[in-house]
Amino acid sequence: MLKLGEENVGGLFQITPEMGEVPPNWATAFAVADATCAKTEELGGKVLVQPVDIPQIGRYAVVQDPIGAVFQVLANPGKLTVVRALVTASVAMAALVGTAFAATDVRVIQGDRNAGGIKIGRSTPADVRRLYGTPSTSRVESTHSCVQSWKGVRLVVQFFTFEGKPCARGVALIVTVTGRAAWRTAVGLRVGDPAARVRALYPRVRPRAGFAGDRGYWLVTRQICAEVGGGRYPGLLARIQRGRVSALVARISVCD
Repeated sequence: MLKLGEENVGGLFQITPEMGEVPPNWATAFAVADATCAKTEELGGKVLVQPVDIPQIGRYAVVQDPIGAVFQVLANPGKLTVVRALVTASVAMAALVGTAFAATDVRVIQGDRNAGGIKIGRSTPADVRRLYGTPSTSRVESTHSCVQSWKGVRLVVQFFTFEGKPCARGVALIVTVTGRAAWRTAVGLRVGDPAARVRALYPRVRPRAGFAGDRGYWLVTRQICAEVGGGRYPGLLARIQRGRVSALVARISVCD
């Protein structure tokens, strides 16, 4: 136990095999009731471990805020402090923490350069398979273009090449994600977020019409090279449908 005078203010415990693949971590807990879980989901967060009663400890849950930060909530009985209750919890509770960390496998879209490990303009179909396994679908769209999808993570990648077979030798030109749980941008935008959240996270962007596939909020704007006509395009696009983000699209032009 860590103490401030006579008061328990923190605690440490050894990670054991029973906890599963839990990384070294600091866990912050707040003494609140079940209503916190409902409010978290209402505001765009996620409940990773639903409220559960742990004997002699209290009612416990793990939640994640809209930008990915994980914390714990605990309504504990009597005069036990939250920290003491957490530190003296049983192995069963530790297993729940392990489940929570496993559930936070969120892939980050970093501008228009990297989407969950996929390097835009560089990663090949083989590279993406190493990250996400065999694609659910694969089709050749033209001599130069191939589209593959991974339904489990709500991911679609368009590969492009000037030479050879695009489903084998292409590079990732356009990455589209439509899953809320598995993806977010670097500042926390997710599919399903309201348009108001787009404006809050990206205060300088405005909705644009553009071509049909480019309509929405241009979160990153790039310049097309003169060889293919010039102009601008969205390097990172938030498509909007019925007032909410329906997809996040990261792309480069064919001459980048």
